[in-house]
Amino acid sequence: MALKAAEWVHGTIAEVEFPENLATVSQDGLARKGWGTHFWGKEDSINWFHFPISTPVIIDGNRPKLSKLFVFFKTIGTAKLVHLHIYDGGKKVKSFNNLYRTGDHTLALDPINSWIITPNKTINYGLGISVCIGFGKKTSNNYAEVVFATVGADFK
Repeated sequence: MALKAAEWVHGTIAEVEFPENLATVSQDGLARKGWGTHFWGKEDSINWFHFPISTPVIIDGNRPKLSKLFVFFKTIGTAKLVHLHIYDGGKKVKSFNNLYRTGDHTLALDPINSWIITPNKTINYGLGISVCIGFGKKTSNNYAEVVFATVGADFK
């Protein structure tokens, strides 16, 4: 089935769930820049970061199905992408757990920053992507960090 729509949001839209788990290396534990949002996590903590995606619910009289997700991210130090959950409105429709992905995946599509949705999911009420980052111990007195550059979804 051919691609019907691709929707993306910039990393500056990232919404943190537990601000109290952010380290205070900046005014509020985060830094929004032209290239995305940078977060520093407290030692041995986790945090969820939420991304709302504009959702094409009807195209040419049909409801397109979510087929692939993308999260362009970079982990620094002991940070790792642990879980990715997909929501249709308030209902969780897919989970990818125990991923432990690390590295710089901010500039191009690759197998680390992409998830195929099988079977494809109809999204009726609005797509939400939630990403859980684990922040480990400080290294050389530096907090673990994550950067989000962009998040996207393909619909067939």
